[in-house]
Formats: sequence, structure tokens, C-alpha cells
Amino acid sequence: MKSQVKAANLDGVMHVTGIDGNVFEDLGFGKQAAKQMQEKVVHEIAQRNEIKRVMVDGLKQEISRRGLSALEAAKVLDISRPRLSDITHFKVEKFSIDYVCDLMARMGQTVQVVIATSPNMGKRVRKTRKSTEP
Repeated sequence: MKSQVKAANLDGVMHVTGIDGNVFEDLGFGKQAAKQMQEKVVHEIAQRNEIKRVMVDGLKQEISRRGLSALEAAKVLDISRPRLSDITHFKVEKFSIDYVCDLMARMGQTVQVVIATSPNMGKRVRKTRKSTEP
């Protein structure tokens, strides 16, 4: 028996996962595995967005320190005013970390990266054995 293939819509898209759906489930992973993968991805995105928020805050502080108007800041950064508005309103999901680094460099700022181990990472479980000797 031949397998049936759904016809694509006008955009050529065969399937769209709804906003409340789980793309990993749609790809055939079990419910529990899909839930874990989705939670991991959401956590990683939140971490990246927090990094971008810290960077954008530094960028905003520098703009303020220099007393730049929105137009002046947009010119220094070589971006449009609407793009600057997205940045100053912390719409960090619209930008990559690399892009924000580039903007900071255009403002004459440097980015330093500090690598630290999370307190929960790398902990070893220590097994103890009861002595059988009296």
C-alpha cells in the first residue's frame, strides 16, 4: 500500500506546530521526551535572552552617559531608529548575542566574557560504603 502524502499549502508548508504545541512531539518523540526537550530549549533561550538583556542595559547606559538623542545614537550605531527602539525597549528576542556585541563595539565598548561553573554543574555523587568490620 502506498503511503499518502499531504499536499502542501500555498506557501509550500506541509505542517505547522501550533503555539501551544510541541514540535518534538510532532517529530515523533514520546510525550515525556518531547516535554523534556522543549523545557530544555525554553531554558536555554531564557539564558541567552538574559545575557542579551545585560548587554543591552550596558549599551543603554552608554547612550545615556553620552547624552545621545535617539537619532544620534542610531547614527553612531548605524541602525534605524525603529531598530534602536527595539533595543532600548529590551526586545532582545529580535537580536543575536553577536549582533549586540557588534553594536557595543560601534559604541566603543568592549565585551568581556567570564566563564564560571554553575554550582549545580559537575557535582559528583559520593558513594559511601558501610564497613563490615567490627
